Amino acid sequence: MVADSSDTSALFGAIGGVIPPICTPLTPDRRLDLDSLRNLRTHLLKQGVSGIFALGTMGEGHYLTPGESATVVETLAAEKNDEPLLVGIVEPTTPRVLEGIDRLVSDRVDGIVVTGPFYANVSEPEILRHFELVAKHSPVPVLAYNMPSNTGYALTAHNMIELMAEDLIVGIKDSSLDLTNLRRVTVDVPNVDKKLIFTGSDTLLDCALDIGANGAVTGLSNVAADHFVAAMAAHAGGRRAELSGILRVLNILVQIYVPTEVERGPNSTAIGALKSALVEQGVITSDALSEPMTPVTEGRREHVRSILAEARQLAGLDPAPSGLTV
Repeated sequence: MVADSSDTSALFGAIGGVIPPICTPLTPDRRLDLDSLRNLRTHLLKQGVSGIFALGTMGEGHYLTPGESATVVETLAAEKNDEPLLVGIVEPTTPRVLEGIDRLVSDRVDGIVVTGPFYANVSEPEILRHFELVAKHSPVPVLAYNMPSNTGYALTAHNMIELMAEDLIVGIKDSSLDLTNLRRVTVDVPNVDKKLIFTGSDTLLDCALDIGANGAVTGLSNVAADHFVAAMAAHAGGRRAELSGILRVLNILVQIYVPTEVERGPNSTAIGALKSALVEQGVITSDALSEPMTPVTEGRREHVRSILAEARQLAGLDPAPSGLTV
């Protein structure tokens, strides 16, 4: 464990690259499927990911009960070897985040990922104070989670720069898709090479890396981790033709998120698609979702199967078998 959020060197030296926001498998009756969770973790590590991010958006962290969340983290922590484990603590106000830290962070957790307050109406100074209080309370480094589609606002470049400049956070997980904002951060943060700048975009990976991001925390990496790992390696090596080929496959795979049923919300569309893909690949046993998300239908499963087959064909693989990468 890193004992002080201002000490970024140990965490930064350990992680970077691709950190999947690991899905939380459930049984058909919506209980935690811990065997599938362990299997998914092993599958992702074999594909070369740099660490695991538990209780993110795709991990249904905002749906699970406190007890379920603790069980997920304890299970992943017990399996942990050298790979870093990040934990999302997504709560609407500061006291609830502090309680989440006390409940979820152990000596086998390497960092936490925290949004600004939401539902509560806050000012810019109050957002900064939120992260200051979180950083002072946390025994492990803090990353700010910029997720405007869920919190209702974006963390400004000014706030992210100030938080990193004062060593209150060690980096960001940016899911805003605002590359202009992200560019301001990578240009103006002091010692940016010692910060963690994770993009959350499945489709703008190369663009984010071009402007200074150094890692990816993307939902689609649950089902195509090795493609994201290979894309980052190709980018780092300046192999643009190879990178373009990988991105073409990812641009097909992201179509699993396309809505096909009007009654299905954004979360059940995206998380359900990932889980269906993981079932098709033979990694988890069920695509069950937390309430009140709409259960996955056979029509959605067929949509996912068709996209996986198209992606495999483009990648030069047999489009039929499951249990393989895409």
